[in-house]
Amino acid sequence: MKQYSLSLENEIELTEVTRKLASYLKGKSVLVFLEGDLGAGKSTFMRYYLAACGYHGVVVSPTYTIVEIYELEQLNVVHADCYRLSKEDIFFLDFPSYLMEQKVHQLWIEWADQFKQVLPVWDLKIQFLHLGEEKRGLVLQTPVDSPLILDEIKS
Repeated sequence: MKQYSLSLENEIELTEVTRKLASYLKGKSVLVFLEGDLGAGKSTFMRYYLAACGYHGVVVSPTYTIVEIYELEQLNVVHADCYRLSKEDIFFLDFPSYLMEQKVHQLWIEWADQFKQVLPVWDLKIQFLHLGEEKRGLVLQTPVDSPLILDEIKS
């Protein structure tokens, strides 16, 4: 596994990281696991990421809706929250089908680790850490054999 750690002092730095990540992932279908405590910044991260992808609408946390789909011109971003789901529920969501469609899809799943035995292998895992009042830590991980190279995100 390859791992990159980032420390973000404020939302300006978060904006920069999400902009770099959106630029790098443009045109790629990926499965991303988002991990971290409640309130660690996962949905805030997604709001900034989607803005960097060119989405100008309202971005909401999928805590209660489970799945939110954001359709952009050349990309669909699916943001899901599995926190309240049981093992039976995950099969009804059919996440793998999002990654098999013709249009580029990015599937971002919060609390997915509990279902890793039934989901495809993730391309990117982002762990969110509280480091202070506004300060956050991000740990980005890719599998050893991943084609994703995140060096430019770190710089």
